[in-house]
Amino acid sequence: MAAIVLLSSCAPGFYRTELYLGLSKPGSTVSEAEFDRFLDDVVTPAFPDGYTVVPAEGRYRAPGDLSTITEPSRVLIILRQGDARSDARIEAIRQSYKSRFEQTSVLRVDQPAKTRF
Repeated sequence: MAAIVLLSSCAPGFYRTELYLGLSKPGSTVSEAEFDRFLDDVVTPAFPDGYTVVPAEGRYRAPGDLSTITEPSRVLIILRQGDARSDARIEAIRQSYKSRFEQTSVLRVDQPAKTRF
């Protein structure tokens, strides 16, 4: 007979933050090398315990335009404490990406997360 193990302890106060990072920039796209440098320079120092990057394809309509734009993207997923310090680090990543790659926006999604390590 198989035993059922229930994990009763969850790390409290964690959030899952997703940042949607478009790779199009005026006149070109963000190269793999540029994106990797951004991760090394900005994201890793802010969250040295780790994060996940997922390749994606974004689709959206530009304001005042009825056509759909397709853009290669990356989704940056960070599990973090729900405190003001980690929130400020997320905002610094967003602002740095927008500035470095001339982005009009970086979508941010935050959700409470039940985590087990």
